[in-house]
Amino acid sequence: MKNILKFLTFITVVCLAAVSCDYDDTNFELLTNDVDPNATYYLQFKNDVNSFSTDFDSNGDLVDIETTIQVGLLGMPLGQDLTVNISVAGSSTATSDMFELGSTSLVIAAGTVSAETTFKSVVENMPIDETVTLILNMEAGANVATAAASLTLNLFRPAPCSWLPGIYTINMIDSFGDGWQTNGPNGGDGIQVSIDGVVTEIGMCSPYEGSNFECTPWLPGTDPANDLSFTEATATVDIPEGAQSVKWFFPGDAYGEIGFEILDPDGNSVYKVNVGEGVAGIMPFEVCTNK
Repeated sequence: MKNILKFLTFITVVCLAAVSCDYDDTNFELLTNDVDPNATYYLQFKNDVNSFSTDFDSNGDLVDIETTIQVGLLGMPLGQDLTVNISVAGSSTATSDMFELGSTSLVIAAGTVSAETTFKSVVENMPIDETVTLILNMEAGANVATAAASLTLNLFRPAPCSWLPGIYTINMIDSFGDGWQTNGPNGGDGIQVSIDGVVTEIGMCSPYEGSNFECTPWLPGTDPANDLSFTEATATVDIPEGAQSVKWFFPGDAYGEIGFEILDPDGNSVYKVNVGEGVAGIMPFEVCTNK
């Protein structure tokens, strides 16, 4: 009985080894790549996010929309390259100068199931505060899947901020009481406010060095004998009617002692930096009358 069990076990192992050896990559390639070139297939657009808005970079400037347009094959990969052409529908409201397509002829390579090309808007040619549509059609005859035969991209360019005009107040603090040291160990630059390209600079004076801008003197301390009451100061900036581009830039905080708060013309706090939390760069806030 034991001999019979050993013999059966031996036969089983040999069979499994034979199957394992016969199932190699060559057989897999024959199963997947030797496809009937006349087999039925269908194509569709793969994109599922169709609405885009232009955005603003860290400097407050508009940047173009960039994405990819992808077409896909439903079913098994084909054994030969497949060229798919796309065209712009006449019903599109986006004109040709508002966008750039990397290619209108896409090739799905043999053994693969998709191909893609690039899309980029040309923001300066897009209308302001208006959505335009770009409709793309796939040209593949009866092989186009009816559920995704076309692709619609909704493109939006928002209107620039129309700033609330008037006097903006900046209340400044230095927690150590020796004035502002921003991007310099003894002083440095002030906050720069660029209004349609014209820069105004403000900041608390430092007792250690003069400023290359008209700094704001500190407020008197409670102790008249203390000559270093460089603790608090207030400055103002006038934003005129019709200003479109207003950018506030903070140069930095060398010793982690600076704080400030910006009030709009109505006295509302629109931006605040607690002591030691200021990061050099554009301040991400707007006070718009049209948004």
